[in-house]
Amino acid sequence: MSYELPDTEEVRLIFERAIAKALYRKARLGQYAVIWRDGKVVELQPDEIFRLLDERKHIREGLPPQTPESSGDSDSASSLPEQEPDAQ
Repeated sequence: MSYELPDTEEVRLIFERAIAKALYRKARLGQYAVIWRDGKVVELQPDEIFRLLDERKHIREGLPPQTPESSGDSDSASSLPEQEPDAQ
């Protein structure tokens, strides 16, 4: 019996989408999240979560990163997303 293992990039993307969805839910509820960043435990407030999700959106969608100059919005965290990140 042989099993076909999923592509590691596909698995990474699935995990990243699940994490984004969980973080988005916490931010929408006004809750903070605790993450590991640069070897330290970091507490993110909802506005920081939205900013992080905006910064990493290009990774989930396979697009180049947007800078505030290219998006025309100097504060990306001020415009809250209307929907949860897609959970394909």
